[in-house]
Amino acid sequence: MSCERARALLGAHLDGELDAASDREVQLHLRECPSCLAAANQKQSLSAAVRRSAPYHRAPTALEARIRESLRGGSAVASQPAREASPVARRGWVWPWPAALATVAAIVVAVWIGATVTARRAAGDFLAEEFVSAHVRSLQGAHLTDVQSSDQHTVKPWFDGKVDFAPPVRDLAAAGFPLLGGRLDYLAGHPAAALVFGRNKHFINLFIWASTAGPAPPAAILERRGYNLVSWQQGDLTFCAVSDLNLAELKGFTESYRAQ
Repeated sequence: MSCERARALLGAHLDGELDAASDREVQLHLRECPSCLAAANQKQSLSAAVRRSAPYHRAPTALEARIRESLRGGSAVASQPAREASPVARRGWVWPWPAALATVAAIVVAVWIGATVTARRAAGDFLAEEFVSAHVRSLQGAHLTDVQSSDQHTVKPWFDGKVDFAPPVRDLAAAGFPLLGGRLDYLAGHPAAALVFGRNKHFINLFIWASTAGPAPPAAILERRGYNLVSWQQGDLTFCAVSDLNLAELKGFTESYRAQ
């Protein structure tokens, strides 16, 4: 994807309005293009500032009065009797408008709920695929860690200025999950911290990002493409641990991490 195309789609990407394929293309481009990533972060910061600081103005009373008058005029026209009553009206039969409207409303609500549930499920599936893809990418080449250290006091300061939160870095060597380091990643359109832990010859990626910076998956235990995922929220942060470890060991890791 070209920079021109990516920047044209940034707004829809940040608002979650792109289809899954286009959104993935934009995310892949942002991982490889620092200038477009900077533009995305600037646009996101501007949007957040507008939502936080823009003044709110109520509609003028005169405008409300004009709208109500317009609605009354439309009702008056609609309520004028026909010149000749229809055969149905002459027999005294009246269309059950309240019941019909209630039925339509129930259908609309049911469709909306179904669409909302489907959209959330699709978003959750997309995020799960993102986590697994990021985990697999980290194991290829030499990009498992940007800062390689087993010292939590070395890894945690490394993220200063790279993400707008302080990722909780734990020393879990005593529990059998030694810290190997950390790196900066990019998930669902937003920067994320990735802490890397070991377990025998396996690796665990623990992705962490601010809950207000992007979509947050519900607390869940999932399996995708042979990898296990455990996600949860704690305070204003969202966590997702991904590994090819068996589920019991991965749950043991998350329990040890959360207990500290």
